[in-house]
Amino acid sequence: MVAFDYAKSLYAAKQFDKAKEIFKKLVVAATDSDLSANSLYLYSQCSFRTEDYTGCVKALTILSKRWPDCPVIRTG
Repeated sequence: MVAFDYAKSLYAAKQFDKAKEIFKKLVVAATDSDLSANSLYLYSQCSFRTEDYTGCVKALTILSKRWPDCPVIRTG
């Protein structure tokens, strides 16, 4: 998906605020559960890096409850 790849490139460039907003939109709009789970995880990481610790914890909590079997949760 183009938006996901773009958000990942922003994340890699340490533009966490911009990437965070795109990942947030992808979580809501994506119809693919893997894309939603990955977007939510990366949203949590952007939240952490922008010192939005509450947002980070909330995102990881949702991720672990909604997609408990996704690779990110299983591998830690």
